[in-house]
Amino acid sequence: MNNTRKITAMLLAILMLVSCVMLSACTKKGTDTSSADEASTATADSAPVTNAADEKKFAVLKDSYKPAMAFDLTGKSVDLAQVYGSGFKKHGGELCFKEDGTFTAYIGVYGNANDVTGTYKVLSMTEIELKYNNDTTVNAVITATDVNGNAVEIRIPESDYNVIFQ
Repeated sequence: MNNTRKITAMLLAILMLVSCVMLSACTKKGTDTSSADEASTATADSAPVTNAADEKKFAVLKDSYKPAMAFDLTGKSVDLAQVYGSGFKKHGGELCFKEDGTFTAYIGVYGNANDVTGTYKVLSMTEIELKYNNDTTVNAVITATDVNGNAVEIRIPESDYNVIFQ
């Protein structure tokens, strides 16, 4: 029994070390600006085009976000440990967006890296598509941005809950 506890503790320590190393690799992401230059020019033969400088099309994601609160599908507030399990209180978590278009969502304790990693695409000022490596796709909602178009709050559906990351 003592050996089982020691092995479990050692495995958890290794998992935390790997999580910390992966999360420390976060870097600032850019946005797709190709349409901004195209939208700001109009020719004599074409109709006037809205100046993209006046109307941002894509939100900018920060390096990382922490889970802040969760709600069930009726809108009732629930403890984050109810969503992510008891390991959340001990290990916490972070949603990390990397410049190469990948993300990690190490929250609580996970056994399968495919369930917490994947690719993302910013679809608009209010929507992000997350494609997990386990073939699950989720559309997250950007619920708040600052004056520069940086996403400061994201809502992600998680099973029977909506989790707010800030």
